[in-house]
Amino acid sequence: MSEISKLRPTKRQRIMDLIKIAGMDVSDWKNFKGGIKRAASNPKYCYSWSFVQPKAVVILNLWYDDLKNHNGRIVQRLGLRKDAREYSDLGRPEWQRRAIQMDQAIQAALQTLSAAHADVFLAERLRNSLFIKELKNYDQPVIVAQSVRH
Repeated sequence: MSEISKLRPTKRQRIMDLIKIAGMDVSDWKNFKGGIKRAASNPKYCYSWSFVQPKAVVILNLWYDDLKNHNGRIVQRLGLRKDAREYSDLGRPEWQRRAIQMDQAIQAALQTLSAAHADVFLAERLRNSLFIKELKNYDQPVIVAQSVRH
């Protein structure tokens, strides 16, 4: 079994619950039409690709299928700035905003946090369900690599 296959999400978990486990405040999630009962489905948060609590924690929500093995390390290559421009051209401002926010989250993690405080969640779509695996206690860091040449 490869190191990447060991990371395959095996159970369905809600983003909001994982964010809370990572130590972030989720109290604002209930402040929408659905209220506290539907807080986990608040569209202001539940579709986000990244979450940042400045100088404390950065959470990246990555797709399992995009992980690759490179020189013995697990990586995911992203071109978020380029993607943001393409999403803008496609008339997808919400995706453009999410790409920019994730790029900024990665920069914040690289500039201010140790690797121990950059939590990664892997998501995988299986039969219309979203499975997420928390990597907080995984013994090999997942490296998110981004080319700065865009």
